[in-house]
Amino acid sequence: MMSTITTYGFHKYYVSITTIDVNVEDGTLECSIKMFTDDLERAIEASGRYDVSITEYGSDKLVDSLIMDYVCRRLSIRYGTPSLEETHREYPLLACRPVGFETDVDLTWVYIEYKQPGNETYAIKNACLTEVFEEQQNIVHIRKEGKVVKSLLMGKGDDFKEFPID
Repeated sequence: MMSTITTYGFHKYYVSITTIDVNVEDGTLECSIKMFTDDLERAIEASGRYDVSITEYGSDKLVDSLIMDYVCRRLSIRYGTPSLEETHREYPLLACRPVGFETDVDLTWVYIEYKQPGNETYAIKNACLTEVFEEQQNIVHIRKEGKVVKSLLMGKGDDFKEFPID
């Protein structure tokens, strides 16, 4: 009698790295999110929508749509920051524009961008994969002119964190 034991994307660390490049010329915030492919597949499946194999199917319309929808729902950027008197005021979420993704066996890079309405302060919430992995940590680097100007660490339950553009 033979039995097969499979593990579902087991690895020690649950981390993603997001890099936001401030493109002053185009007025955009260009984001690349690097995460483990199996973790992304698991998160999409956990949303109750589809079982998906990114490495098996590669880029097709359904897989593209599922990946982009997931990332745009889980990574949010707001424009502006409230003063102490305005702490309850909602600041507008920027619209996420999917660009594409690329993958290899272990890692997937997802590319999205946001139109940058001004050179002030923004706030980001990166909740990618936190609904699936309690210990998930999302590192966010904000770069301007090729240099990291701010780094943030975000995990489960974290709210928006501010980052300046100017």
